[in-house]
Amino acid sequence: MATDVLIGIATNLWLSFLRFLPNLVGAVILLAVGYVVGRALGRVAFELLTRAGVDKELKKEAHIKASVSHIADVIVRWVIYLAFIKAASTVLRVTAIAEFVGSVIGFLPGIIGAGTVILVSYAIGIYFKEELVASKTAYSRLTGKIIFFLTLYLGLSVALRIINIPLLIVDQILLILVASVGLGLAIALGLGLKDAVSDFAKEMESEYKPRRR
Repeated sequence: MATDVLIGIATNLWLSFLRFLPNLVGAVILLAVGYVVGRALGRVAFELLTRAGVDKELKKEAHIKASVSHIADVIVRWVIYLAFIKAASTVLRVTAIAEFVGSVIGFLPGIIGAGTVILVSYAIGIYFKEELVASKTAYSRLTGKIIFFLTLYLGLSVALRIINIPLLIVDQILLILVASVGLGLAIALGLGLKDAVSDFAKEMESEYKPRRR
């Protein structure tokens, strides 16, 4: 009697395993294909950006030392990996993992977009800062730094909006920052131009006095 029960249990387990085996094989195949495809597409992205000279230009123009080509390689690989992991989890009927990976994949475009916005705003800020400093006009260095930080801050504000982070406090800080910068510039220009205005007035007075005589 006990032997029959044990045989029945073993038989059920074996049959369950045989029914599960095709799903397991399918999941393993999907993971293997995903690994190969992810590496291949990541390498393609890396080669395209490297041959286009993106890293050199960013390092030269924006002083960005990080390898954008390598970052793109990693991002492309993991997007493919996660897509195939989700497919494998679905085949194995592991709903929790499939849903979690799906939510991660849905969040990735926002992260990539936010990172791109910050990178572009940084590059633009550096460009205008260097152009202003190179002009060697009055307060060009100070103005360049202000433009750089404002550009970077605006880029960060847009990036946070992309990933749906509440920005009420951020916007208020931005308004305070803009007002403070405007006041600081007004004071700096006023103090800096005080002597110039005084000298100009003296010159006009010295020219006007002889004419009156």
